[in-house]
Amino acid sequence: MNQSVEENILRSGIRKRTIIFICAFVAVLIAAVVLAIKIHPKGFGIFDEHDSVESVSVCFWFLTTLTCGLSCIFVAPTVAWRWCFVWLLVLSGLAALRELDIHEVLNPETLGDWGVRYRIDWWIAADTSILVRGLWALVALVLLFLLLYPLKQAKTLWRPIRENVSFMILLPVALAGLATGYICDDVLREAQFISSNLKRAIEETSELFGAALMFCSMVALVGGVKKTSSDS
Repeated sequence: MNQSVEENILRSGIRKRTIIFICAFVAVLIAAVVLAIKIHPKGFGIFDEHDSVESVSVCFWFLTTLTCGLSCIFVAPTVAWRWCFVWLLVLSGLAALRELDIHEVLNPETLGDWGVRYRIDWWIAADTSILVRGLWALVALVLLFLLLYPLKQAKTLWRPIRENVSFMILLPVALAGLATGYICDDVLREAQFISSNLKRAIEETSELFGAALMFCSMVALVGGVKKTSSDS
């Protein structure tokens, strides 16, 4: 049989298995959420900030961050892949910290003189320490570098990434879940056509779905990198 035909059959099989996995995961997640609402004393309270569902989301983000970090050290076969995993590590780490609302405790009320404001007037105020401004500016520049420089290094990786069938399915579905959570939280926050309990349930469940599939997509990416390395 022609090699390209064999590859197409293999890719088709992987695609089907990935889609089946996603559908099964959605079914299990919905069933688990409904069951939790029914049997948990808090009911819809499990969707409150920093409660059960959000805690599980944070765990998935930290697992993704850990996976990227370990892959950067032990799996990445080239410098480009190493930077790719660094980029993914920074993104997943920031997502985990965002879920924990860490940005809300970096202010002067919590950190005192070392706290930061996200307003322009704080940065240009004469009574704001130059040292503190410089420190937070350095943090911002380091994050910006870690978010932009890997993209330049990863130009050679687009083809192997696109050929990773499972990753290319899991990633957009995960992003769709995260986007749904964002829409419920920010765009539909004041909407009256949907109850606040249902809105919060959709938001937190979607974010959990997105975080879980993001972790799965990283596992798929790592598996693809290891397979490519062993074949070459």
